[in-house]
Amino acid sequence: MLAAGFAVTIWLALMPVAMAADSAEIDAMLVRANELVSTDPAEGGVLLDQIAALSDSLSNQQRYRLQIVQAKLLAIRGQYSKALKILESLSREDLSVNSLALSNSIESSIYNALGDYDQMFAIIQKNLALVDEITDISLKAGFMHPAMVAFRDAGAYEQSVSQGLQMLQLARESEFPRSECFALVELGITERMAGNWNAALDWLKDAEVFCSDIGNKLIVNSARANLAALALDGGDTEQAIAIASRTLPDAEEVGYAYHIAELKSVLATAYLASGDLDASLHLGEEALSLARQSGLKLFVRHASKTLADIHERRGDLPAALTMFKIYLEASQFLTDDRSAMALAYYQNLYATQDKERQIQILNQQNELLTLSRALSEKQRQNLQLSLIIGLLLIVALIGWLVSVNMQRHRFRNLAQRDGLTGIANRSHFNQAVDKMVKDAFANGDDLGLILMDLDNFKAINDSYGHGAGDWVLKNVAEICRHKIRKNDLFGRIGGEEFALCLPGAGLEESLRVAEICRKAIKAMDTSALGHSFEVSGSFGVAIRHPHEAKLEPIFTRADNCLYDAKHAGRDQVRYEGDHL
Repeated sequence: MLAAGFAVTIWLALMPVAMAADSAEIDAMLVRANELVSTDPAEGGVLLDQIAALSDSLSNQQRYRLQIVQAKLLAIRGQYSKALKILESLSREDLSVNSLALSNSIESSIYNALGDYDQMFAIIQKNLALVDEITDISLKAGFMHPAMVAFRDAGAYEQSVSQGLQMLQLARESEFPRSECFALVELGITERMAGNWNAALDWLKDAEVFCSDIGNKLIVNSARANLAALALDGGDTEQAIAIASRTLPDAEEVGYAYHIAELKSVLATAYLASGDLDASLHLGEEALSLARQSGLKLFVRHASKTLADIHERRGDLPAALTMFKIYLEASQFLTDDRSAMALAYYQNLYATQDKERQIQILNQQNELLTLSRALSEKQRQNLQLSLIIGLLLIVALIGWLVSVNMQRHRFRNLAQRDGLTGIANRSHFNQAVDKMVKDAFANGDDLGLILMDLDNFKAINDSYGHGAGDWVLKNVAEICRHKIRKNDLFGRIGGEEFALCLPGAGLEESLRVAEICRKAIKAMDTSALGHSFEVSGSFGVAIRHPHEAKLEPIFTRADNCLYDAKHAGRDQVRYEGDHL
């Protein structure tokens, strides 16, 4: 649920109420109430009560709009069950297209907050199918925003950018500055997440200027927080500190926890890179505390990693280990949540395509039935033609089934692979290795586990940029993948940490593979980057003991050996009870 709090708040703030022309005064009150529940929920609730007191004067459509805004207020307050009950009761009413689209938008925002991504994407698809029928232009811009954020969080960056550009064009053509403001900043965030830094910088600078001009301080803070993070990504710590320090007081004045935690996390990391450990420690602890209180796992991960690095530099290894465990827990949560959203996105995409194919087949079947009746009236004169058509339909159905199976396999593979290196991600690696350990226990087979961590990887990012870091990660994965055995499982389980499971391998074979990989990494040529620097890795090796049927103890021993290798000077292989 990456940035879920921010996305849901902005999502709901963009949703206007569909207009009718039954009573101008009541319609105006409904519009005002819709605006207030997004900016001042307490005052918005009071106005809704006043409108409800006029129930005898409300038309059916006005009564529906009142219930929709009441559901929106409940969603903003986090009372999702009550909001869903209202929207479900409205689904049985004869709503206008505008009201239906608005109800769908609120419902999808609730499912996003609840983590029910299957429902969320299904409802988003319903709204996108209604886009040509909606007459309220502001409503179109409003529900394009949640679709854009959902596609981005699922990793579908191209579709997110496409949706954002449509929203921007519609907002400009219809002169909706608030929607234009949101579109600009979200395009910047999407391009930054996709790694397109130049495009992200252009969008975010435009957002900062435009949103400042219309007085939208909340989105200005978002734009500046991302500009600071972008500067930090590029290694410009002074620029990152300057932007974040200037923006933090405004964010604290607005009081939005997401931006405050984001800015303090950026400052903590930037001060650490500049060598100011005291400032970094202070801001990192504040960012971690706020992120934990607000449930912001993204900034729990950022702040805990910074604090772990600080304590390691100061030699406080127990404190560093505590922070690193928090970092790993937050990273695992974010990885699992992102995988769940990506899987829901692809499953929804598959279901939509599958439904379209089924409609095509039904149409073909209807055409075939009509043709068959015509043929029977002509006393079977064209029986051969009908048989040929039936055969073609069968061939088409077989082709469709083959295509469906291929797509299902592709989506499953996407959910199991690390997006940068192409090897197994942490979730798939743990599940697969857990089964391998159980099989080895049942059969009495050997099994080896190797953990590898690149040495001084942060220094590579700080010195040569994250692009160089990504190049190193991909090439390490490629080198080691060609050194391991056919049945071995290779995965990336952290930022610069990898793991290798060797079924059927004892200590000697496990150490041999680890040493081959270590030497291959050591010999890596980085001249293609335009820089010459050394890359090395530390390795921890453990084997399954005869009584062990679970992965955890083997992983713990390998992790301890990896720590020993790091502590002993890095660029070496260590094994439990090491006799090397």
